[in-house]
Order: sequence, then C-alpha cells, then structure tokens
Amino acid sequence: MAVVTGASCGIGKAYAKELAVRDCLVVLAARQTIQSCIAEYHIVVERRLQHLGS
Repeated sequence: MAVVTGASCGIGKAYAKELAVRDCLVVLAARQTIQSCIAEYHIVVERRLQHLGS
C-alpha cells in the first residue's frame, strides 16, 4: 500500500501509475479534487490495459 501526494499531475501521477501497474494499492492525495478524479480514471484504465496485455 502506498499513499502518493501530489498525485493529480506530474511526478506524483506518474509514480502512482507505476505503483498501480505493479499491483500496489495506491491512495491518491491531491488538493484539486477534479484533477485527482481524472488522474484516478487514467491510472485505473492504464492498469487494466497493462493487465490485458500480459
């Protein structure tokens, strides 16, 4: 399990994506609610695509 701060964009978002792809439970922490929801959607979609390809 990992808590990633600044997860709505930039390095935090990339780090959260990488952890999710590696099957880590990720908690996103961000100040901007809408951007964090969008980031969450992208992370979930990318994780599912990664698992379909393997």
